[in-house]
This record gives sequence, C-alpha cells and structure tokens, in this order.
Amino acid sequence: MTVGKIFSNWKAWILILNYASSFGGYLAVGNFLPDHLMEFHKVDDTQNLLIDAVFMTTVCLMRVAFGPVTDYLTGPIATIFSL
Repeated sequence: MTVGKIFSNWKAWILILNYASSFGGYLAVGNFLPDHLMEFHKVDDTQNLLIDAVFMTTVCLMRVAFGPVTDYLTGPIATIFSL
C-alpha cells in the first residue's frame, strides 16, 4: 500500500487527527500542569515536579498498556471508543 493511497482514505485521516489531538492534549497538559499547580494551588516546586512526573509517567504507561487492546479492536473501533 502506498502513502498516497493511505492519505486518500478518509478513515486514515480520522485516525491521524484523533492521534494528533490526543497526543497534543497530553503534551499541553504536561506542559501547563506545573504552572497551574503553582498559580492556583500554591504547590511548592518539589511537589509540583513530583505531581507532574507521576501524571506524565502514568499516562505513558497507560498508552503502552492499552496499545495491544487498540490493536485488537482495530483502528475505527478504537477511535470510536477513544472519543
């Protein structure tokens, strides 16, 4: 299958957009969580970094753990469940 044929499939674009938005959201939350904790909850630097590290690590591990589930369900079905 060629790249052009993949990009002409509308289902591929839905999967690409879903992945980009979910991964972008993950990066945004990981980036802005420390600022939010400091500004609104007055969390000190050590606790702030620990909370952010636990959050980011947990999300990464969940992505790894549910990868086989996504492979089993196939792309379109996994996309519906992820919305």
